[in-house]
Amino acid sequence: MAALAVAAPVSAQDKDKIEKCPTPYGTLAVNEPTDEVLTWLRRYSLESPSALIRIYAQESNCFVVVERGKRM
Repeated sequence: MAALAVAAPVSAQDKDKIEKCPTPYGTLAVNEPTDEVLTWLRRYSLESPSALIRIYAQESNCFVVVERGKRM
């Protein structure tokens, strides 16, 4: 399944809202970044975006987020 991104104008009131889906389109597993990517992110004082991606996906109701663990 391919994910589609749709750009829409955002008003000042809607900038902090996550768009909601009536039903989930599928499942989503978010992997942690590799050590190389984490090293690159830390150079810019950034952390892993995995937790934020999971929260957005869950709150949007567009995907069922599954936890697969590192070995999958």
